[in-house]
Amino acid sequence: MPGISLELPLSWIVGPEAASFSVVCVFTSKEPKSQDALHGRSAMLRCEVSDPGGVAYSWLQDGVPVGDSERRFQEGSNLKFTAIDRKLDSGNFQCVASNAAIGEEERSSNASFNIKWLESGGVALKDPASESDIESSAPVTLRCHIDGHPRPTCQWFRDGVRLTEKTHQINSKERTLTLKSASPDDNGLYYCCAKNAAGQACSSHNFTLNIIDQSFPRPLVSPEDQVVLRNEEALFHCQFSADPPPTVQWYHDNELLTNKTRLFLLSNGTLHITQVKVRTTGLYRCVARGPRGPPVTLQATLRIA
Repeated sequence: MPGISLELPLSWIVGPEAASFSVVCVFTSKEPKSQDALHGRSAMLRCEVSDPGGVAYSWLQDGVPVGDSERRFQEGSNLKFTAIDRKLDSGNFQCVASNAAIGEEERSSNASFNIKWLESGGVALKDPASESDIESSAPVTLRCHIDGHPRPTCQWFRDGVRLTEKTHQINSKERTLTLKSASPDDNGLYYCCAKNAAGQACSSHNFTLNIIDQSFPRPLVSPEDQVVLRNEEALFHCQFSADPPPTVQWYHDNELLTNKTRLFLLSNGTLHITQVKVRTTGLYRCVARGPRGPPVTLQATLRIA
């Protein structure tokens, strides 16, 4: 920036016969420069004029005088920042060099910080609007609320396993993960991690997806352990709810049971043993299978008193 020429009559100094002369205040290479900075880290804006005699320094931020604080203060002619704040330290800074003796001042060109930052956030449901609106076989979109400058790159995880774009719809710009046809197979804990020039961070709170598929068998009545006298009857009750209704099978130890003498499989899922013998004691398992998902097993034991 060109210096300010300050004209003073030489007669003020050496007499009326002398000619006038110029006092020039010019910023040198230590004029404040725009620079990169990291949020929370230290920084310095430097300022110096070629002839500092009688010059006092001050600073402006967007035209407003900068006051000293523990975090930001003037150190000599420079402005020191012990911890850059991406909000408080945005805008344009100017160094002001003043000479009170002649009542003149010069301002530097604007300088600003390109503040790099990364702020953690949570994983939230973007679509549908609420968890109660999540349906099996419908799309579900999650958003990672880690933000920063420059824009962070994001990675998604479910139950600790990284999800890739080959198997999932990931929008890096929007930091979203979309399950095109969410099902109970997608259930789990979802979280995200992101990084940029300011560092890396993982989501501060995560999202648990728990889709209940109506075709998955859900226990309604569980069999209870039985202790009966020899030749007495025993009943094991077992019921599941699902749409469509599941297939229910009974096993004695590892043997699949069918209707036979003294053993009946009822339509409501109950197993009726009309006469308990030593050979009929042991572990009984009621296994329900639906069109999707793993089988659901309930079990109970039969003993002779």
